Amino acid sequence: ATEYKFIEKAIVDFYVRTAIEGRFFSGNNVKFRWRNRIGMDMKLSSKTIVKQFYELFHQSEIKTPLQFNQMRFNVSIIHQLKENLGIELGAIYLRKPDQTKLILDEEYNYYVNLNYKY
Repeated sequence: ATEYKFIEKAIVDFYVRTAIEGRFFSGNNVKFRWRNRIGMDMKLSSKTIVKQFYELFHQSEIKTPLQFNQMRFNVSIIHQLKENLGIELGAIYLRKPDQTKLILDEEYNYYVNLNYKY
């Protein structure tokens, strides 16, 4: 993955991120996903950040062309509890193609991440 901050200010950062991930399943079923994100981080304090981003996923298998996989809209709040311990609360609105219909399915996901750095 690579990330580039094109606006970096005291309160707000705007960035783009591109990543490629490989998924290796049993047999010859190997999938690759390209992830492209544009986002904004707003610093509420020295310990608290609100993160928002929009991300597109495209997927390809060994013998298939690149196809749209999903898109995500994310918002989260990250708070550093201690120097090496942080927590993130977030919500993701996800749209992905339904394999049987020509529509995009919608999902809402909520998450809590506990981050420990050693």
